[in-house]
Amino acid sequence: MGGPLREGVLHQRHNATISLLRHVIGIAIENGVFHSNPADGLERRAVKAKPLELPTRSQFAAFVAEMRVGHSRDSQSCADLAQGLAFTGCRIAESAHIEWRDLNFEAGEILVKGDPEEGTKNGEIRRVPVIPQAGWSTGC
Repeated sequence: MGGPLREGVLHQRHNATISLLRHVIGIAIENGVFHSNPADGLERRAVKAKPLELPTRSQFAAFVAEMRVGHSRDSQSCADLAQGLAFTGCRIAESAHIEWRDLNFEAGEILVKGDPEEGTKNGEIRRVPVIPQAGWSTGC
């Protein structure tokens, strides 16, 4: 009963519970209620990564084409955004903070800094190549 998917969920829940327990007991230690953390001896369970299932290039192209012919005033913009995110690897929050000064057409790259206060997910600024599939062109 359960199978690999169910087992993975259980392992994630187990690990999250251990993390929460360690944190709560850590607060108790800071306040002098405990002297040591008995949860430190608990072992986390290995969680296997789920296989990544991406659409083929033709499936993605059909998806974007379908978005473009939508019956909304934002259809073109939505398709452009989906295409830009897919081919730059930017997260949507990162893309919201790209400014004109971050585009360097001479070098053929985009500077991705993320949110001005929090940065990117991993905190590192990165340079992304400008490629036609992303919807960028050097003739802007």
